[in-house]
Amino acid sequence: MVCQMSKETILATMIHHHNIIMGLLNDFDHCLKYDTQLLMDAYDVLKWEFDKHLFIEEKIVFMAQELHDLPDVYEIIPRLVSDHEKFEKILLKMRNDIKKNNTTCNFLEFKELIYKHKDFEEKSLYPLLDEKLNNEKKTRIIKRINEISLDGNKTKNIKIECAECGKKIGFLTAFTNPVFGRRWHFCSSCFDKLEEERKENNLIKGRELWRCMVCGYIYNPEKGDSDHGIQQGVSFEDLPDDWVCPVCGVGKNKFKKV
Repeated sequence: MVCQMSKETILATMIHHHNIIMGLLNDFDHCLKYDTQLLMDAYDVLKWEFDKHLFIEEKIVFMAQELHDLPDVYEIIPRLVSDHEKFEKILLKMRNDIKKNNTTCNFLEFKELIYKHKDFEEKSLYPLLDEKLNNEKKTRIIKRINEISLDGNKTKNIKIECAECGKKIGFLTAFTNPVFGRRWHFCSSCFDKLEEERKENNLIKGRELWRCMVCGYIYNPEKGDSDHGIQQGVSFEDLPDDWVCPVCGVGKNKFKKV
């Protein structure tokens, strides 16, 4: 008996959920260039939404009574459940790695497994359910799935302060400058201003500015540091080893060339 096709399919519903998870994965991937606190915030978002997705698959789809008379479907499910168990182990390791300041955090392994998992489901499981189940059973499963919504915008809503002006910005839209390192984030206007300053400074022959990575103070050899006995014209390399930042007091090793 050929089942009557429904306008709404389980495949389309789950592809929509998969696309949300893929978007969160891309957001998390973008976060790898930031500091570990922001990465942990992004991880928490990904983990929460992914847990909801696994709940949908395991409790609503895999264990649906409507599947009890479909042995060919039941043959597929153990493999998918095994993938879920691998996901949980990898996610736990990722969290521990982030806490240890390891921003690589096993993410590629997690991403590769998710892509394989979703492709298998979209080719082998959900089309089979749409084919085998009648409209009433499909509608019932789809309704349960839709009772649990996934939010693909949570990562984008994480806010940080621009290191220059203090303006609150979404960290996925923030700019970073290699001179400062990934801990420093800027709004677009401040980033453009700093880039212009950097370009202007580079045009002046023989002038090398050094910026304190802690407080932002810039040592300019043309000005020196008269308050601490450093005359004009003394390059950063020629500063005494015990010279410290006149603003925050850190040593020369905390400075980076602009």
